[in-house]
Amino acid sequence: MDDLTVASKAIGIDIGAYSVKVVSLHHRLGSVSLEKASEAPIERNEEGATTPEAVIDALRKAMSGIRVRKDVVVVGVSTQAAAVRSLSIPFSDVGKARAVIKFQAEPHLPFPIEEVVVDFFDAGTGTEERMDVLLTAIRKPFLQEQIDRAREVGIDPEVLEVDFMAVYNTINKCCATADGGSILMDIGGSKTIISFIRTFQLVTCCPLYTGDKKLCLVI
Repeated sequence: MDDLTVASKAIGIDIGAYSVKVVSLHHRLGSVSLEKASEAPIERNEEGATTPEAVIDALRKAMSGIRVRKDVVVVGVSTQAAAVRSLSIPFSDVGKARAVIKFQAEPHLPFPIEEVVVDFFDAGTGTEERMDVLLTAIRKPFLQEQIDRAREVGIDPEVLEVDFMAVYNTINKCCATADGGSILMDIGGSKTIISFIRTFQLVTCCPLYTGDKKLCLVI
């Protein structure tokens, strides 16, 4: 969503467990509006499993009628594919924190640091001497898989964003949150993500690997 400050349009793609969702957003005069939205179910085989071909076919159907020109394309990455950690960095400067984040993150990750892409978000609860961050680490092969899927249908994504951050950025950009604090729940077909927001800052998130497919279908 931050990319909308420099681009007038953005396209968001969410490849979920049961369907592919696509939205087209327009940024004008400081406000963001929804232009188009579409969803296509992911077909399953006789064993109830999906295939890469079925996901690409659903993505192609969801993109039907949505034209991509100079739009920023953002592909959501499932929290299930990410390691999410809350860390305290011994620097309050963002540049210094970014320089050491991999070394700080490595002891907390279940895989070698050279196999992942690491990013972080300032939780806004630190001090002058330290920064509290919400860190995400995603394995490089998985990210490449998401890029390859998009390119199969003629899309070259500019941004890959973990889904809980995408939801938070959208809410923060388009809606008001309570000064004292808010709880944001993203209920999907196979998972639920609870995010805690304080003074307009995302403090932490808690993924629960259970969802409600029927509720999603109703919505």
